[in-house]
Amino acid sequence: MSESATAFSVELSNVSKHYRHFDLDGLDLCLPHGEVLGLVGPNGAGKSTCLRLIMGLLRQDSGEVNVLGRAIPEHAVWLKERAAFVSEDMRLFADTTIEWHMGFIKKLFSRWDDAFAQKLLRNFELNSQQKIKELSLEQRIKTTLLLALARRPQLLVLDEPSTGLDPIARYELTAQLFEIMLNEENSVVFSSQFTQDVERLSDSIAFMDRGKLIAHQDKETYLDKWRRVELAGGGSLPMMDEVLDCRAYTGGYSLTHAQFDDAAVERFTQLGFTVSQTQLLTLEEIFIHQVRYSRQRSELKAYA
Repeated sequence: MSESATAFSVELSNVSKHYRHFDLDGLDLCLPHGEVLGLVGPNGAGKSTCLRLIMGLLRQDSGEVNVLGRAIPEHAVWLKERAAFVSEDMRLFADTTIEWHMGFIKKLFSRWDDAFAQKLLRNFELNSQQKIKELSLEQRIKTTLLLALARRPQLLVLDEPSTGLDPIARYELTAQLFEIMLNEENSVVFSSQFTQDVERLSDSIAFMDRGKLIAHQDKETYLDKWRRVELAGGGSLPMMDEVLDCRAYTGGYSLTHAQFDDAAVERFTQLGFTVSQTQLLTLEEIFIHQVRYSRQRSELKAYA
């Protein structure tokens, strides 16, 4: 299959990976060319496993992984030239300089761009003569990003790149990364526990929990359909799958709705209620509701 034969940079179809105490189960995921996918989930959700499957660092037990139009891990060596991977546990040589690392990576990857590397040095405010052991955590993270980005990859895969940074440093780093990504045509998959980063950077969002994908949609559509809703009116409100965290009060209900649209308003009207107020939720609020709802459904199925 040629690189141009598919509209997607990443395609995962019914992918599973089994460990003794953890299962990544039936994962379906896709990333269109030129877009940014934010992968969110608590610790142990399976985010890192998913990203390593994409890069061919792990082999799936079942299902298909296609990256840039090629089957993975069968074409993992081919992929190394075209995709770059940055993780929180990447190691650099402590007694060598940033410049040495740049020269080393340049020899390995033919797509290395010297001019872009120098631009990133300036943007990240790095001194190429500094040794790795002299760098702060933030500077080391920026160095690994520079070494990945200057390769001009078609696909950039970032596994929790800002872990360990304080909120201000994390905000500044993601702002710089966002500016770079706006001006590039590569596809990006990045994982994070920080929903604020995903909300700022991504075109689409995927939620993972306990080895399962519990939501995957373009960001704007996903954020728009989740609402905090105030209902006015008498009567009882029937159970609805899309209604979460429902609380009754004198004269109405306060609830969270996962599929709010004109049809939802019409249904409430037919039940004798008036939608008196709606409010958008943050991605963090949605994430908490989504995970709780998914776990409750799993527990109900287990006892059924």
